[in-house]
Amino acid sequence: MKAVEAVIRMFDPEHDIRRIAVKRRKLNPWFKKGEGHRCALDALRKAEAPLTAGEIGERMLAAKGVTDATRKQVPGPSRRNPDRTPKP
Repeated sequence: MKAVEAVIRMFDPEHDIRRIAVKRRKLNPWFKKGEGHRCALDALRKAEAPLTAGEIGERMLAAKGVTDATRKQVPGPSRRNPDRTPKP
C-alpha cells in the first residue's frame, strides 16, 4: 500500500490518502485460506470423468459435510453468468 500512496502523491500531493479504504475479503464459512483449492483438487482426483465447476463445488461441500448451502453459495459458472453455462 505504501507504493500506491507514493504514486498518488507524485501525481497529486494534495490528495488525502486517509480516504482510501482497504478492500476487505469476505471470509468463506466452510474453507480456510488455501483449503478450498486443495479440496477442489481432491474432488478432481477422485472423479472418474471430467467435472463442471458446479459439480466440483458440490463435491467440495459434500466432502466438508455442508448440507445447508443455497444454490447461490455453491461455486460455478451458472451462478455468475447463466448465459455462459455450457449446454449439454
